[in-house]
Amino acid sequence: MLPYWFSALTMKSVGKAANAMVIEIKRQFDANPNLLIPNHPDRPDYDTCIKISTGAELKKYLCIMYICVCVCVCIYIYLYVYM
Repeated sequence: MLPYWFSALTMKSVGKAANAMVIEIKRQFDANPNLLIPNHPDRPDYDTCIKISTGAELKKYLCIMYICVCVCVCIYIYLYVYM
C-alpha cells in the first residue's frame, strides 16, 4: 500500500503546483494584456513562475521524503529485532 500512498501524495503535490502556476499565469495576463501580442517588448515575470515550480513545492516533497525514510528505518528495526 505504501507505493500507492507515495504516488498519491506526489500526484497531489504536482497538481497543486500546476494549479498555482496556472493562477500565476492568468494573473500576469490579466495584469498585462500586451503579453499576448507577439514580438511586444513587455515580458512576463518568469521569476515568480520559477519560484512556484521549485521553491514552494519542495516543501511538499519533504513530507514524502520523511515518510520514505521513516518506513525504511521501521523496516530495518523490525528485521533487526525479529530476525
